[in-house]
Amino acid sequence: SEGALDLGLRLGLDIVVVSALVLGLYLRRREQRDFAFTFLVFNVLIFLVTYVLSSSAPGVGVAFGLFAVFSVMRYRTETIPIREMTFLFAAVSIAMVNAIAGPGVSLVGLLTANVVIFGVTGFLHLRWYGDGLPSVPLRYERLALLAPDARALLLDDLRERTGLDVVAVEVVELDLLRDTAMLKVSYKAQREG
Repeated sequence: SEGALDLGLRLGLDIVVVSALVLGLYLRRREQRDFAFTFLVFNVLIFLVTYVLSSSAPGVGVAFGLFAVFSVMRYRTETIPIREMTFLFAAVSIAMVNAIAGPGVSLVGLLTANVVIFGVTGFLHLRWYGDGLPSVPLRYERLALLAPDARALLLDDLRERTGLDVVAVEVVELDLLRDTAMLKVSYKAQREG
């Protein structure tokens, strides 16, 4: 029937776009698979709930109410970093756009909305987090190794001390009173076999 075809097309578009966002962009050199799972499942669940509710009780108010409820949800057991919250919000937005687009919205309009959400999120993510590498803060006391000509020694020391495959270091703060520095240490995550 026409309703099943509409649902299938919208759900297909939704899954393609959110998969590109999460699997192609978010997981690009990142190891946060738990968050990726959450983004994908939230997207599909929100899409289906919103699609069903908006077709049985048409009204933008219902859809925006659901959008508000789902967008402020957070886990009570764990603090979610701001970047992950942004991807969660993007996944929710993609689901909402695809689920509530009315008959007045053309396929081109729907595709444009999806491309804009994906494009803006992707552009800004790559602009600010282009390397996609995980990082940890670290207090460090060997200030002599922070000199530009000691870069290789610094990386070797951090690899030996942390056991991580350290690839980049950024000095966040120097504390000359205590002879320490706060570093942001970026490393290549180990792939799980």
